[in-house]
Amino acid sequence: MDAEPALQTALNQGGWDLLISDYVLPSFDGLAVVKMARSIAPDLPCIIISGQVGEGYAVEALRAGACDFIGKANLTRLIPAIDREMNAEDERRTARLTEVLLQESETRFRAISESAYDAIVLINPIGQVSFWNLAAERIFGYSAEEILGRDLHELIALPEQKDAFRRAFSRFVLTGEGDAIGQTHQLPAVTKDRREIRIELSLSRAQFQDGWHGIGILRDLTARFALEAERAAMEVQLLHAHKLEAIGQLAAGIAHEINTPIQYIGDNTTFLRSTCQDLLDYLEIVREQLVMGDLDTAGRAALEKGLDGLDLDYLQQEIPKAVQQSLDGVARVSKIVSAMKDFSHPSQGVKGLVDLNHAIESTVTVCRNEWKYVADLELEPDPDLPLVPCFADEFNQVVLNLIINAAHAIAEVTGGRQTGAKGLIRITTCLRDRCVEIRFSDTGTGIPEKIRERIFEPFFTTKPLGKGTGQGLAIARSVIVDKHGGIIRVESEMGKGTTFVIELPMPGSPSAP
Repeated sequence: MDAEPALQTALNQGGWDLLISDYVLPSFDGLAVVKMARSIAPDLPCIIISGQVGEGYAVEALRAGACDFIGKANLTRLIPAIDREMNAEDERRTARLTEVLLQESETRFRAISESAYDAIVLINPIGQVSFWNLAAERIFGYSAEEILGRDLHELIALPEQKDAFRRAFSRFVLTGEGDAIGQTHQLPAVTKDRREIRIELSLSRAQFQDGWHGIGILRDLTARFALEAERAAMEVQLLHAHKLEAIGQLAAGIAHEINTPIQYIGDNTTFLRSTCQDLLDYLEIVREQLVMGDLDTAGRAALEKGLDGLDLDYLQQEIPKAVQQSLDGVARVSKIVSAMKDFSHPSQGVKGLVDLNHAIESTVTVCRNEWKYVADLELEPDPDLPLVPCFADEFNQVVLNLIINAAHAIAEVTGGRQTGAKGLIRITTCLRDRCVEIRFSDTGTGIPEKIRERIFEPFFTTKPLGKGTGQGLAIARSVIVDKHGGIIRVESEMGKGTTFVIELPMPGSPSAP
């Protein structure tokens, strides 16, 4: 085509692999051809052929963008030139495709990173920030313009931790330490407004067009910590409320347990008061006779009459019994009051070394009225059990919940206290593999297999409305697992009973918190 409009139309239609043009054309020249091709199809290779123009025109054509300039006297160069340009075009197409794919990948990465909730940061090998997404701006308060090209540790590390941050990053650059799937680090950081926050950091490395970069994913844990603190406070409140509820439920039983010894203390005291008065009256008669001197017949008769009225043999037998019964009653009341004090004494959120055998015995005493009508209770404590670090009041609450659950399960089998039939609750303690094991076994109904995985869920209960809140076992799990780093599990067989097993780690054991 030798007309400029026709060439323009053809170039606009596209699809050409190579353009070969004579330098001299009827309406324009090869230089204009190259310029038009470069403006419409910049990547289209152009070869100019001429039989008349000189070297100066060739240089000008090459400067305008021609790939080659071949004289008609040397057309043997045309085929190799075409092959060369076609091969070069393939390479250019590959490069263009690669560039398009890279641009798409970068666009996709930016779209994902900008919509991410966590901060995504790219850091070059000398610690300078090369990418900073919107979440990073939101979390730390710095815009991308403020932080790009600056050292990350200088901006977000606490003053006293900058050196440690720098050393850790240097180790990461040299050894890849910290570059592991799923490996995260929790550390403090500071925002632009000097507010201290807690972040979770994961690091990895990647190679980009502009070289090696570290990829940091930073998550703000402030909200999570706040929620965890709120959850912990709610758990404390729930535990306290549950404890008050338990004490309220136990109040009638405790009153009954105290009332029985108090009643016979009162009866014996009344008997001793009456007896003491009789003895005092008799001693008054004796004193009068002693004052009078020698006993006459009347005096002797008065003493004998008073002695007969005392029934001395009866008093010699009953007075010691009354005193002993009263002392036993006082000891029983004292034990109940002491057990109640041990059970309800708050630990103030501080672990102490606790005699678990004594704690279990105290709780058994406090809730005696809950189980004594439906079950016999056997305690088999390990006398060599060491003191265990734990929250005493919360452990007592767990023991109470398990004993009451056992009593209720047995009552379903025996028919309750009205029948007089009893089951058995057995509580044992022992030291096993650097853990203290406590087992609570009962001869109750057992737990159906289909619900065993749910029994520790909050508010899950199989009891009728008004008989349970479903919090007892949930609280037990929270106390043993979350607060003591222990284990609580259940073993059950329908129709034979259930055993709850608690394992509390001793100091130095792998699971000790």
